[in-house]
Amino acid sequence: MVATIKVRNFHAVKDVLENFGVAPADALKRVGLDPNLFSNKENVVLYADAARLVEECALLTNCDDFGLRVGMREDASAMGLTGLLSLSAMRVGEALQFIVAGLKTSDTGGVFAFEARNGSVFLSYIVVDGAAPSPEQLVDGAMAVACNTLRQFCGAEWRPDRVALTREPPRDPKPFRQFFGAPVDFGAPAAHLACPAAILSRTVATHNPQQLEILVPLFDAAVSQTRGDLVSTVRAVLKAQVSGGRLTRARVAQAMGLTEHVLVYRLNEAGVAFSDLAEEVKNELARQMLSAGKELRAIAGELGFADASAFSRAFLKWSGETPGRWRADRARMSVTEN
Repeated sequence: MVATIKVRNFHAVKDVLENFGVAPADALKRVGLDPNLFSNKENVVLYADAARLVEECALLTNCDDFGLRVGMREDASAMGLTGLLSLSAMRVGEALQFIVAGLKTSDTGGVFAFEARNGSVFLSYIVVDGAAPSPEQLVDGAMAVACNTLRQFCGAEWRPDRVALTREPPRDPKPFRQFFGAPVDFGAPAAHLACPAAILSRTVATHNPQQLEILVPLFDAAVSQTRGDLVSTVRAVLKAQVSGGRLTRARVAQAMGLTEHVLVYRLNEAGVAFSDLAEEVKNELARQMLSAGKELRAIAGELGFADASAFSRAFLKWSGETPGRWRADRARMSVTEN
């Protein structure tokens, strides 16, 4: 299935470009998109094209926090029906479940997931469209939208405890810390906002029972018509959870708004074992972190291994070579190609 995204999700790109004195039509043409794309918020483009556009905008403006600036201008309304329904919910936990259910299919290009553990809640955003090149700017924007949405739920003063982003550290991290009002970790396996679990029981400031009653049937009908790739979504949620302890079906099912029984049944239908997916995700993330030059001890900690030796044994099983040999081989290949 081809992943797409509506213009309303990133319409603020137009305003940010204009603030930098760049004509939006010029940026759109540089990535092969219709110069009039922003004329209608309901226009649909490939998710990969949206990622390329935001990345190109960051280069055109020489602004490596471009995605953040875009997300800062958006809130729940960017999510369409899903956002409106979340704003009408009674409790924050219910609102987050609506967001996860409404945006959990792979045809959106990215998914939200949330889970509560050890007294904290983690709201994650993961790109599931493998065709999206350099999606970090889009991820920055999505996390800013998530933060603004939670401020709609809880009040403008709300702040997360901590934020993790997948991108490399920006030239100036100050705008990120100022916007989120919290410490920000860069180069994380998955992007997330962390806050106390007590937030789930808070009443949504915009709660509207009459609107909720009208929107729920529309939302249920829309979700039932989606045909997202379950395997891609499960992989995305696993990436978000990999540093939070042992990967279990129960944790993944909760994050996706499913029962464990339904998750297992649907994976069986797809002919995929949960344990195999979990191992594949750890292997993929291990390779990414090895390529980025992270120390073995740090990688072991991120992936939930007891120590570097345990990680090395697992990597040898996955790849047929030790992490050190694998990294040395890739470095040699890179030099040869250049």
